[in-house]
Amino acid sequence: MDEDKGRSGRIDRVLVGEPITAGGRMIQPVARAGGWYGGGGDERGRGFGAWLRVVPLEVRVSDPNGDEYTVSITDATGDAVRRIAVMGLLVAAVSALLLLVGLLRPRT
Repeated sequence: MDEDKGRSGRIDRVLVGEPITAGGRMIQPVARAGGWYGGGGDERGRGFGAWLRVVPLEVRVSDPNGDEYTVSITDATGDAVRRIAVMGLLVAAVSALLLLVGLLRPRT
């Protein structure tokens, strides 16, 4: 049986949802889908997998009088996790520096 090299690639798409009418306004969500996919096979079988992340970007709003605007969506959880990670790295770096200073300090 010939070896199947399979396919793999990157996913990067902007997804626009179906418009929803609420209170006279038309609301349309917009998100970004990103990730990787890949697969292949040989004489033992085939496989395929993907990693995908969908992040909301904005909401498009159309008023009954014809005005259109967008409302950006911020990722508050992602921002908080990044801040926590930076603080953890900072604490680890300071701790390592203090340990190094303690080890290099001459003993009396």
